[in-house]
Amino acid sequence: MGTPVDVEIEIPDEIAQWAVVDGPAVVASDAPGSPVRIRGAVAAADEDSVTAIRVGADIVLVEFVDPVNSTQADQARRPGVGDFIEFTTPRIEVYPYSV
Repeated sequence: MGTPVDVEIEIPDEIAQWAVVDGPAVVASDAPGSPVRIRGAVAAADEDSVTAIRVGADIVLVEFVDPVNSTQADQARRPGVGDFIEFTTPRIEVYPYSV
Protein backbone atom coordinates (compact mmCIF):
# COMPACT_ATOMS: atom_id res chain seq x y z
CA MET A 1 0.00 0.00 0.00
CA GLY A 2 1.05 3.54 -0.67
CA THR A 3 1.22 6.52 1.62
CA PRO A 4 -2.06 8.39 2.22
CA VAL A 5 -2.16 11.89 0.71
CA ASP A 6 -4.56 14.81 0.85
CA VAL A 7 -6.38 15.42 -2.42
CA GLU A 8 -8.56 18.06 -3.99
CA ILE A 9 -11.56 16.64 -5.84
CA GLU A 10 -12.74 18.61 -8.84
CA ILE A 11 -16.00 17.94 -10.65
CA PRO A 12 -15.37 19.30 -14.15
CA ASP A 13 -18.97 19.07 -15.41
CA GLU A 14 -22.10 20.93 -14.30
CA ILE A 15 -24.59 18.82 -12.36
CA ALA A 16 -28.02 18.69 -14.00
CA GLN A 17 -29.73 16.05 -11.82
CA TRP A 18 -29.76 15.67 -8.06
CA ALA A 19 -32.06 14.34 -5.36
CA VAL A 20 -32.74 15.22 -1.74
CA VAL A 21 -31.85 12.08 0.24
CA ASP A 22 -31.15 10.61 3.67
CA GLY A 23 -28.09 8.59 4.53
CA PRO A 24 -24.40 8.95 5.24
CA ALA A 25 -22.10 11.21 3.24
CA VAL A 26 -20.30 9.29 0.52
CA VAL A 27 -18.07 9.52 -2.54
CA ALA A 28 -18.26 6.15 -4.29
CA SER A 29 -17.82 4.43 -7.62
CA ASP A 30 -18.43 0.80 -8.58
CA ALA A 31 -15.25 0.44 -10.63
CA PRO A 32 -12.50 2.54 -12.21
CA GLY A 33 -14.05 4.56 -15.03
CA SER A 34 -17.59 4.21 -13.64
CA PRO A 35 -19.71 7.23 -12.71
CA VAL A 36 -19.11 8.64 -9.22
CA ARG A 37 -21.94 8.98 -6.69
CA ILE A 38 -21.58 11.86 -4.22
CA ARG A 39 -23.86 12.42 -1.23
CA GLY A 40 -23.53 15.25 1.29
CA ALA A 41 -25.05 18.32 2.89
CA VAL A 42 -25.20 21.70 1.18
CA ALA A 43 -22.96 23.94 3.29
CA ALA A 44 -23.11 27.11 1.18
CA ALA A 45 -24.78 28.27 -2.02
CA ASP A 46 -23.61 31.34 -3.92
CA GLU A 47 -25.76 33.51 -6.14
CA ASP A 48 -23.93 32.05 -9.11
CA SER A 49 -24.18 28.32 -9.72
CA VAL A 50 -21.37 27.23 -7.34
CA THR A 51 -22.46 25.26 -4.28
CA ALA A 52 -20.32 23.83 -1.45
CA ILE A 53 -21.26 20.28 -0.47
CA ARG A 54 -19.99 18.93 2.86
CA VAL A 55 -18.98 15.29 2.51
CA GLY A 56 -17.87 14.18 5.96
CA ALA A 57 -15.20 16.64 7.10
CA ASP A 58 -14.48 17.78 3.54
CA ILE A 59 -16.02 20.28 1.12
CA VAL A 60 -16.62 19.59 -2.57
CA LEU A 61 -17.47 22.55 -4.82
CA VAL A 62 -20.17 21.79 -7.38
CA GLU A 63 -21.59 23.83 -10.22
CA PHE A 64 -25.27 23.20 -10.91
CA VAL A 65 -26.99 23.78 -14.23
CA ASP A 66 -29.31 26.79 -14.16
CA PRO A 67 -32.70 25.44 -12.99
CA VAL A 68 -34.27 26.80 -16.18
CA ASN A 69 -32.04 24.40 -18.14
CA SER A 70 -32.42 21.48 -15.71
CA THR A 71 -33.29 18.07 -17.06
CA GLN A 72 -35.61 17.61 -14.06
CA ALA A 73 -38.77 19.63 -14.55
CA ASP A 74 -39.72 19.33 -10.85
CA GLN A 75 -36.55 21.15 -9.74
CA ALA A 76 -37.25 24.84 -10.07
CA ARG A 77 -34.34 25.76 -7.80
CA ARG A 78 -30.83 24.68 -6.93
CA PRO A 79 -30.29 22.80 -3.67
CA GLY A 80 -30.32 25.08 -0.62
CA VAL A 81 -28.20 25.25 2.51
CA GLY A 82 -29.09 22.36 4.78
CA ASP A 83 -30.40 20.09 2.01
CA PHE A 84 -28.82 16.63 2.07
CA ILE A 85 -28.39 15.71 -1.59
CA GLU A 86 -27.03 13.00 -3.84
CA PHE A 87 -25.91 13.23 -7.45
CA THR A 88 -23.86 11.24 -9.92
CA THR A 89 -21.15 12.64 -12.14
CA PRO A 90 -19.50 10.83 -15.04
CA ARG A 91 -16.04 11.67 -13.72
CA ILE A 92 -14.02 13.49 -11.11
CA GLU A 93 -10.48 14.79 -11.22
CA VAL A 94 -8.21 14.27 -8.23
CA TYR A 95 -5.19 16.47 -7.47
CA PRO A 96 -2.83 15.57 -4.59
CA TYR A 97 -1.54 18.37 -2.38
CA SER A 98 0.32 18.75 0.89
CA VAL A 99 -0.74 20.77 3.88
